[in-house]
Amino acid sequence: MSRIIKVLGILLVLLLCVSVYEINNYRTLYKESEQNYKTLKDSFNELNKNFEEVQKNNEDLLQKIESLQESFDELQKEYNTLYENYNDLQNKYSDLEDQYTEKEKEYADLEKKYILLQENYNYLKKKYNDLEKRYTFSNPIDPSLFNVYIKRVSVYDQSIVNLAHNLADDKSFLGKISSIFNYVAYRVSYYPDPPGMEIIQSPIKTYQIKRGDCEDQAIFLACLLKIEGYRVRLNFVDREHTFDDLKKEEFTPNHVTVSVYIPEEYQDEIKEYTSGKKYYIDGDWLWLEPTSKSYIGYTDEIYPFVCFEV
Repeated sequence: MSRIIKVLGILLVLLLCVSVYEINNYRTLYKESEQNYKTLKDSFNELNKNFEEVQKNNEDLLQKIESLQESFDELQKEYNTLYENYNDLQNKYSDLEDQYTEKEKEYADLEKKYILLQENYNYLKKKYNDLEKRYTFSNPIDPSLFNVYIKRVSVYDQSIVNLAHNLADDKSFLGKISSIFNYVAYRVSYYPDPPGMEIIQSPIKTYQIKRGDCEDQAIFLACLLKIEGYRVRLNFVDREHTFDDLKKEEFTPNHVTVSVYIPEEYQDEIKEYTSGKKYYIDGDWLWLEPTSKSYIGYTDEIYPFVCFEV
């Protein structure tokens, strides 16, 4: 019995030793586990903190992505619009390129025409200069040139015809004369020829440059009246002499005026118009002095003259 008790005691001691040993092992394992847990907890907290930062960064990135997506969508719209505009401009460019090619051909044709016109202009200019020389003389008004002055009255173009019709439009017999006279008197400036030269201008040139001396104004006035159907004369006047002087000296004209024929049915109208005014009428021909810038029929004094119907 005692032997059994000893064995049981030994077993109990052995069991106690094992238990103590196991307890120590568990204590060591616990401490290690506790330390590992603390380390893991710190790591977890660190990871959790990093996760929160990552999550926050992720949210920021998502917002930026959303903003960038909106910007991208707007840019995409702008791109689409620009692309459409580009296509339109491309089409327009193609059209313009075709038009340019056509215009280039037209320009080449026009350039050829211009060269031809330039050649014609130079030719006509030369002819015009030659013609001007034919009507430029070194002497003042010469009786031998009366025929030249008379022929110049008939040198006009459509622009002169239009002017005459416009000036005479819807006016009376006397009103037409007055309108045409006033235009020449006030719109054509008196401009003498250069010293030692006598230039007989055509009505076309006088109308173009709006100036001329007495014979140029007279020729222009006579031309306009003749276009409107009036009978007209050119009067070549010698204002250096009186009628008595002509008995002693030769007639030397130095001035040109115009006379217009007044039919019998308008004689009373002329008398009424000139009543109380200083005027001159030679038979049925009313005197017109455009250099005076006065009224029709006026003249300061009558000098010796010769006249020719044109």
